[in-house]
Amino acid sequence: MNTEKSYRDALIDALIVIEDNYQRLLVLGMELIMYEDKRNGLVPFEDGDEIPVYVDVFEASDIPAVRTVGQAILLIREISFSLRNINKFSNEEIVDRQPLLDCFGEPEHEMSTDEEISFEEFKSGIYVSFSDIMFFCNSSAYWMIHGKDGGEELHHDFFFPTEETYALLSSKDCNVKLLVDLSRYLDGHRDQVWND
Repeated sequence: MNTEKSYRDALIDALIVIEDNYQRLLVLGMELIMYEDKRNGLVPFEDGDEIPVYVDVFEASDIPAVRTVGQAILLIREISFSLRNINKFSNEEIVDRQPLLDCFGEPEHEMSTDEEISFEEFKSGIYVSFSDIMFFCNSSAYWMIHGKDGGEELHHDFFFPTEETYALLSSKDCNVKLLVDLSRYLDGHRDQVWND
């Protein structure tokens, strides 16, 4: 068993990706709402305005993809809080592992109503965030159960899990269950966002 990465490290890795993508999804959802409003002649905010982000706005949207993202955001936030509370992670633990996962770069926080961005590009960003979370939930859960990574043969399966993949991730461990439940939820809604 490879001991360079611990159970706790694997869980923190998943938590970092979950929380980073939580922020991305908030931004993408609000940008998508603003994009649609501008296309429909409504401009409640000008470029450069500070924009409040409320999940209630997502749920009230006429755009099915935005409503789906709003529901996902609520679940992501709930699971993030649960993982932090169950495991009593310190901020130092999270910060110390962060540089190891900086392959994604910083989330884009500056919102824009620029019409050059297409509806498909917004949906693509949401799809990628869902996929990132799913991959890290599944790969971390696998590590936590088996004490090693899944290797190249499971890399694709962690992005596009099947019931066989989820069988490999079956565990009574509450942390693993939370990660797998989140992956299953996003897996069930990822294509819905893309096809809306």
